[in-house]
Amino acid sequence: LFIIGGYPQIFKKKTFQIPRLMTINLHGGPLPSYRGGSPLNWQIINMKNSIGISIIKVDKGIDTGPILAEAKFPFRKSDDIATIHKKANKIFVKLLKKILTNLFKGKIKLKPQTNTNKKYWYQRSDQDGILNLNINSAKKAIYFVKALTSPYPGAWVNLKNKIKLRIFELEIHKKNFLKKKGQIEIIKNKIFLRTKDKTCRVLRYKYER
Repeated sequence: LFIIGGYPQIFKKKTFQIPRLMTINLHGGPLPSYRGGSPLNWQIINMKNSIGISIIKVDKGIDTGPILAEAKFPFRKSDDIATIHKKANKIFVKLLKKILTNLFKGKIKLKPQTNTNKKYWYQRSDQDGILNLNINSAKKAIYFVKALTSPYPGAWVNLKNKIKLRIFELEIHKKNFLKKKGQIEIIKNKIFLRTKDKTCRVLRYKYER
């Protein structure tokens, strides 16, 4: 038996067929709507109220194999990608234990995927982390930051003199005093930025050249 999780490469058929039983993939997204890379991050970016995960038998397609188990859990206001990873990993362990028990008892059930609502998401990189203040609402920006905060490199914006501002936590400010979209101001050592609709304050950040 092979078990993989968070593995971004595609196995060739001769590889995933090495084990006598099967190759199992722990996939951080509901299927078939979140096939592809970075599914947990994408679900947060898309402001999903619940997070889905799946365990599948690997076949020659990209996340197209039959489903062995799946689960959903709520995305709380206090959550970010770090807490979602922890929650998902705990559920993965519970699901995997049940799968392995049934597998070795010969009682495994496979649920074929349909192509209804299928969608592929690309593997994200740091280049995708730029926060576009001109088109994102404050709420969208906050979810974007939550999806890319530690242990990931963080969302970022470019400042003057080739300085990059890495953003790890963001909140909507009670006063919408910045009027120009994309405006960034440092006031009394506090960083504020203007999204498409509201002023936000950067709570956790670092500068990078």
